[in-house]
Amino acid sequence: LETMEPTSTVINECVIDLSQAAKGIIQSSQTLKKTVRRQRKIIQAIPDAPKDLILLQIPESYKIFSPSKDIEEQFLLADSGPENDRILIFGRQKKLRYFISFKNMVW
Repeated sequence: LETMEPTSTVINECVIDLSQAAKGIIQSSQTLKKTVRRQRKIIQAIPDAPKDLILLQIPESYKIFSPSKDIEEQFLLADSGPENDRILIFGRQKKLRYFISFKNMVW
């Protein structure tokens, strides 16, 4: 539940090794999705919205992207600092390198 994977992926990974009999008695996929989403809300409590950008505190969990349990990537790539004209750049280094590779291509 602490992964960033889509809800359906989490459920599929949990039920993939179940027998057909076990799959037959588990709750409907819609009920399972609601349960996963509800637990995610409890685990990943969203902080209150800041009054302005100067007061914005970004939790560490929002600075990191974790597509699965053992993989973590920096997600907050740049932060200009606490000021009224604050600039935050979110993304993945992997995707950034991909787009940079197109820089020299002729279109």
